[in-house]
Amino acid sequence: MMDDTLPARVAIVGAGAMGSGIALSFARGGSRCTLIEPALSRAEQALDGLREIVADHVADGLLPEDEAAAMTDRIGIAELAGVGGALTAPLSSSRPSPRIPTSRRTSTA
Repeated sequence: MMDDTLPARVAIVGAGAMGSGIALSFARGGSRCTLIEPALSRAEQALDGLREIVADHVADGLLPEDEAAAMTDRIGIAELAGVGGALTAPLSSSRPSPRIPTSRRTSTA
């Protein structure tokens, strides 16, 4: 199913569940996608997982084989070298969480 309103190429930073799902959606619409991860091994795992999902859709009769092959061919991977953990902060970060000043809160009572 090609969608002319989608971009021809898409780069997705993060190959986790969300990034992989986004890539699959764009690829189904006809866009060429690149999943970008700091560790190439994680990107490869994500790509293997996407292939399994697509194969399951074919086995369940939800997707024709030729369309499935075209979708997976449109998804590539890349390593974002030299970044490490700079894209995310751990939950235990010493950075304070943003707070809403109490003077701006409204009361419904």
